[in-house]
Amino acid sequence: MKQMIALVGFSRFPIFYDSSGREILGYKCRDEDFNTYVYSLPRGSCAAISSLSNLRYRSRFVVRDIAINPFLRLKELVPRYIYVYPDLEPELVINYSYSLGISLRGPRRPAFIPLLCLRLLEEDEVRALLTTAKARESSIDIEGIISFLNTLGISVESRMMAGGRFLLRLDDPKVSESYEVLVDKEGRVLEVNFCVEMPHQLHVSELVMLARESGEIYVSSPTV
Repeated sequence: MKQMIALVGFSRFPIFYDSSGREILGYKCRDEDFNTYVYSLPRGSCAAISSLSNLRYRSRFVVRDIAINPFLRLKELVPRYIYVYPDLEPELVINYSYSLGISLRGPRRPAFIPLLCLRLLEEDEVRALLTTAKARESSIDIEGIISFLNTLGISVESRMMAGGRFLLRLDDPKVSESYEVLVDKEGRVLEVNFCVEMPHQLHVSELVMLARESGEIYVSSPTV
């Protein structure tokens, strides 16, 4: 079987994608077994996966059946269930989470399929994400980022550096120690002064969630 993905319930007919995430034109795929399987699924919002490879994994905040881009601007659609071929018992998507998954082009908005939950979001985090994402569809500036962090109960000291970068000192009551992070004007993390695994370049909102999930962090020398 070829590696394929399908979205069901996002349009009149299922949408098929190849193993690299490119949409397959038409409402059927060449693999008859997977095609039959997808059309046998309930018509509700779901994703069907035969296997995954050559895909770029992304992270999103999954809240109320939408996925919020870490830059707090683009809201993507999220299926309620995930089916793994040939199983007919679905996995329920973990809502209110910071998750790793794949993003696919949908008929109206992109769709995000969460595959790995990195953190379950707390109530104040959900409120802050929804408030910020609802107000903005374009990228936010450093003032907006600091306002978002303050909404989470995080005290922020900001210092502008050369090259339009900003050094933020974050005092989060949910993390063992204050820490520093160097970001660009859009909040991309450039440097941080504690040990954290970053599978891809993080936004400061993601770094905060990873620090909170750890709870105990070990701060090294100042960032700059």
